[in-house]
Amino acid sequence: MPVSRIMACVAVAVLGFMLAACASTTELTESWNDRAYTGRHVKNMMVMAKVANQRVRQRVEDRFAAELRNAGVWMVSSHTTGLPYDASGEKIHEAAQKTGVQATLLVSISITKNKEIEMNVVSPSPVTESFSGGFAARSGQSYGPGYYRLATVTQFNGSLHLVGGDKMIWSARSKSVDAESLDQIMERLPGMFIEDLRSRNLIR
Repeated sequence: MPVSRIMACVAVAVLGFMLAACASTTELTESWNDRAYTGRHVKNMMVMAKVANQRVRQRVEDRFAAELRNAGVWMVSSHTTGLPYDASGEKIHEAAQKTGVQATLLVSISITKNKEIEMNVVSPSPVTESFSGGFAARSGQSYGPGYYRLATVTQFNGSLHLVGGDKMIWSARSKSVDAESLDQIMERLPGMFIEDLRSRNLIR
């Protein structure tokens, strides 16, 4: 096969890898739980999104509440209690007590634009010297350092606090890269939090 055709094929392959790397992704980047907590499963919660935009707050809280209800947890969205988004820990605790829940799920969002991130694409393998240092696709390629690009990164931070002492027993953080919308993130995020809570034996 002519070198020019090989190079063209490689260019197409590399472009495909780069486009795949540019696609929106949401992943859980870290999570923690208090191993000293040996209490019963949490069966009811109040979810509170500490977000100034009321419409966004309602959408986040209601989506988490719906997904957790489907998972068997009785839920209350904090916006239905009249609690302001910037309420103090004491006020949140009081509102949770009034609803009769065992715990409060606090959620916060941070968005960073034009953040430099690494694109983990497959680095093409160098061909023999006769190809003048060109590149060609080969089986058994290894992942190289990749490329860098600017992206919009959205982080969700979640923490679960017991009502009565405000003891935190779980926390997690997610990262979404170049999400097209909040709805796109919320399609996956509540399920990821629920899966982690279950794996740590905090809900059924």
